[in-house]
Amino acid sequence: MSFARFKKSESGSVSVEMAFICSIMIMLTVGAVEAGYAYSQHSAAQNAARHGARLAALSTPVTLSVVEASGGYDVTCTGNTKRCSSGSYRSDVMERLVHGPDNDLQCGATTRERRGMCDVMNSLTPDDVSVRYVGTAAEPGQRKTPPLVTVTIAERELKTALLGGVLPGRFRTLPAVSASLMGEDLDG
Repeated sequence: MSFARFKKSESGSVSVEMAFICSIMIMLTVGAVEAGYAYSQHSAAQNAARHGARLAALSTPVTLSVVEASGGYDVTCTGNTKRCSSGSYRSDVMERLVHGPDNDLQCGATTRERRGMCDVMNSLTPDDVSVRYVGTAAEPGQRKTPPLVTVTIAERELKTALLGGVLPGRFRTLPAVSASLMGEDLDG
């Protein structure tokens, strides 16, 4: 076959076009699956933060300085430093928020009453969680108002199967997620 005849021949062009289109479709499909998985992780983090806020609002505070405060207060307790901005840090209470009321130190499926934050988001540890209590000063002769409790899950690395090495740095992390609720009467 001469070069001139080879240039005019169109045999195999459909195969080349199909290979090109299929590779683009496969990349789009993989990207959509990875985006869905990233969204699932973000949704799990939001649900874990909401569940943690609910537990923190109903249970003993991570620091007793919230209960003992006579005026307004703004106290943050961080799991990774194991410190509170005021008062002592109670690791048993933080463990209870993360692992649930049964405090079995395991994450996974459990009953709703025994669920902790890590039962909602499996890879969560107390180091990833911070709890903030904000309360106002009660008027003389009035009962102390419950605090606003905010639970925050720190920024975390996204777990992606295929695109982790391809994505730019800011797209590889799950942003910090917070949830707030008004606390109950925290008596300690």
